[in-house]
Amino acid sequence: MRSGFAGYCAHAISTTSARATSRSLMRPIYLGLCLAVLAAAALGQEFPNRPVRIVVPWPPAGNVDITARTVAPALGDALGQQVIVENRAGAGGTIGTAAVVKSPADGYTLLLGS
Repeated sequence: MRSGFAGYCAHAISTTSARATSRSLMRPIYLGLCLAVLAAAALGQEFPNRPVRIVVPWPPAGNVDITARTVAPALGDALGQQVIVENRAGAGGTIGTAAVVKSPADGYTLLLGS
């Protein structure tokens, strides 16, 4: 009788662990499916549909400004949109950084610092 009870318990444990395993496998699959649907919806949006702005928190003709003005045409060609370089010097870069922080978080304002 002992072997029958032990066999029953082993079967019950293996069935329970199989259910738990299948649940734990289904969660990542479900999450991946949800993310795929959201990504497909995001791909339908046009970006950029207006000019992109690069804020340089340093004075004109500095290293960071020259880098931004060198990169801007290539970035504009890659995005298919105009890229504007804007110098906002002062306070050790704080003024330009604050301007970027206060701008909407839509991806159209970039900060190029050193």
